Amino acid sequence: VGGSVELSIAGSGFTSHITDFIITVGSLNCEVSDATSSEITCLLEPGAAGTYDVNVVVKSRGIAEQPGSGQLTHTVVLEIFSNTPTVGSLGGGTSITVYGSGFPATLEAWGDGSVTIDGCSCKITKTSFSEFECLTSAKPSGGRYKRSTADISITIGSSSTSGGSFTYDASLTPTLSSVSPSSSSPLGGEVLHINGSALGAAWGKVLLGDNECTLIAWYPTYITCILPPNTHGVYPVHVEVTGNGFADVSSVSGVSYDFVVTDVTPRKGSTLGGTMVKISGSGFGNCSNIDVKFGDLMTCEVSECSNTELICNTERISKVHQLNNGGRHPVYGPGYVWSDIELEILPGDTVEWVWNLQVASKETGISVQQVESPANNEWDGKGFKSEKGPKGRLRQQFYSPGDYFYSSQPVFGKELFMKGKIQVVSDTEDSTSALSVMMEDIPAAQEVVADTGSVAYDGCALSPGSDCIADPVSSHAFLFTMAVCLTPSVSSVVISSGSSNASAMPISGFNGAGLIIEGSGFSDNSCQNVVSLGDNHHCVVTSSSTSQLTCTVDGAGETPMPSLKEQKIAVTVRNSGSALMAVSDPDTAKFYLVPKVTSTNVKNEEFNAAATTASPSTGVAPEIPSDTDYCDMDAAHTMCIYSGPSEECQAKATGREFTEEGKNLILNKHNELRKRVSTGGESGQPEASNMRKL
Repeated sequence: VGGSVELSIAGSGFTSHITDFIITVGSLNCEVSDATSSEITCLLEPGAAGTYDVNVVVKSRGIAEQPGSGQLTHTVVLEIFSNTPTVGSLGGGTSITVYGSGFPATLEAWGDGSVTIDGCSCKITKTSFSEFECLTSAKPSGGRYKRSTADISITIGSSSTSGGSFTYDASLTPTLSSVSPSSSSPLGGEVLHINGSALGAAWGKVLLGDNECTLIAWYPTYITCILPPNTHGVYPVHVEVTGNGFADVSSVSGVSYDFVVTDVTPRKGSTLGGTMVKISGSGFGNCSNIDVKFGDLMTCEVSECSNTELICNTERISKVHQLNNGGRHPVYGPGYVWSDIELEILPGDTVEWVWNLQVASKETGISVQQVESPANNEWDGKGFKSEKGPKGRLRQQFYSPGDYFYSSQPVFGKELFMKGKIQVVSDTEDSTSALSVMMEDIPAAQEVVADTGSVAYDGCALSPGSDCIADPVSSHAFLFTMAVCLTPSVSSVVISSGSSNASAMPISGFNGAGLIIEGSGFSDNSCQNVVSLGDNHHCVVTSSSTSQLTCTVDGAGETPMPSLKEQKIAVTVRNSGSALMAVSDPDTAKFYLVPKVTSTNVKNEEFNAAATTASPSTGVAPEIPSDTDYCDMDAAHTMCIYSGPSEECQAKATGREFTEEGKNLILNKHNELRKRVSTGGESGQPEASNMRKL
């Protein structure tokens, strides 16, 4: 009745007042419209299909008894009464409202249920117990049928029904005749040209998949729009014509988006990165906007690229651990203890100390400096060090496993020190992560196959890789394993030749100095071992075994290695990856180039205290620059301002042998003065942040 289900309930002892009843069918209410002493008529509210108990309450008399035969029930039937509209485009896109009973009340409740019209799906977009809306899909015309009429069919679980009627009508169908271009990059952006008929004058929508094409122009026979981004695949061009559904696209091809990975090699390497990976596929373009990752553990920096292949090198994603002065001191309260006084990190991670004293004076401040042991408060003279102040920060990256102790200078007075420990631990377990290749926010599709490829290095034929671990396997995505057994390890670095005592650092020497590197996981194929010094220079490997490398420092190049500047020593084994610098003293993992004078040019001047020595090869005294030469460089040059010693100084000038004892005396005195400056003991000068012992 009027689209609702009317129930008649027969019995005895009822009243004639329609407000005297409460009738429920399961949890559904049935509103009484008429009543006599022997019969009740009520309209049942919509509900999901199913069989429910019927219960009657007469407010003035109580709960009605059920018949002797058992509980009365009513079945809400899955049923279609009608639909509107009843006709639409062969191209689909017509929104139909279907009226009936027993429909699921939510889209989720439909589950795997379906609605079809003449075998074509109708996508449900809105639903209630008594009606739902769905969007028709395209009906292939096959070139034979101008009209196709069929019932609307519903299947929900084991229940099904059909009813209503809908006609696919070719006369109402807009049609596309051509689409150009037929292919696109994942990012889209090209102008799509669409030709057809009956497209209407009112602007509608153009969709490729779920993404809308930004309209430029719309005419009854011609549309232009900007292609949207899309993942790999072929997308039909759906043109939604206002009031007339989708255009028929059966005679035109869709737009192909190309962005897919078809192979990855290798699929395992060092836990620290440094593995060269080749990724094959298509649609990479010039890789300028491509980002490659393996989960949250590794990035892969692209070094070579074509549309069908890219080469990248894995890099471990290091974490930044922040410590602040938010801990609570048992005596002085909050602000005088680090938030984590024992922090465990991985090699390559960075620690950032940040502090801010809420109450501070001129003498009060926090600092961070590396110390030799938990019992020490004084800077060790070579590790990290910050300036002291009421607020500040210090960042330090750690590469070598071990315990790093630190302390502040006295925060105030001479007793309060803020101490802590950084413990750098190497990986003990393998990690496996899925490949992600993104072009901006578009992921590449992955067609997973077994690894049959290989990588190649110019001028170096790789020995067979280690089989200490099998390739990871998945049918959904390419995987990469960061394997402990494929991570080389450096246990010591010593300088074997070309050393210099001009620096206090243990690994300092001249260009051409020799290094001996010991450890494990190296290759006995020398060209597979790469020893880097900083970002731009190398130590050329001259011989190798699986446990030892010898190499020669090469400080030349387009940008010569700067003198006495730290150059981090790193070892990479092609194609395992980067080595762990597990040296006992982290300073031995740094090289300092010392300048070396290989010749002089001396000129004899009228200076009684000076002496010259003839060149042993020519017998001619070498020359030194004249005062004029110095003045040409800079009029303020000391050698330009003072042409020689005064008469008073010249009279006192003597020659004396420079003994080792004398050298040490000068060196020790110099370090004594440097320490006074570095610790802030020199009036008028700040503390030094990096003044190493000579």
